Amino acid sequence: MDINVLGMPLAVLGAALAALLAGIGSAIGVGMGGQAAAGVVTEDPGKFGKVLILQLLPGTQGIYGLLIAFMTLSNIGVLGTPKEVTFAQGLMYLFAGILMGVAGLISAKWQARASVSGISLL
Repeated sequence: MDINVLGMPLAVLGAALAALLAGIGSAIGVGMGGQAAAGVVTEDPGKFGKVLILQLLPGTQGIYGLLIAFMTLSNIGVLGTPKEVTFAQGLMYLFAGILMGVAGLISAKWQARASVSGISLL
């Protein structure tokens, strides 16, 4: 069996993990912000616009993960012209996707904490 056959599945897995992990972090972060925002808006509905912006900030990490996934899929030929992906290239895309996904997951949680603090100040 030619090991290069695994290049494409590894690269696709990397793209999926980038979007999935960053999306999970984003969902957790936006949820944390939403909980804090609900308390503020209950007390003062006029602050809805301000807390909405702060609540949505952790959501940007999911967008970054999705962007990396689309760029990866485009580079490997899933979106567009099909290309040959070697095993080594597949591993590189996999590790890059894992790193992006983990960074997005962790970053979204910390961004959520900052957003919750900002919402609490309102």
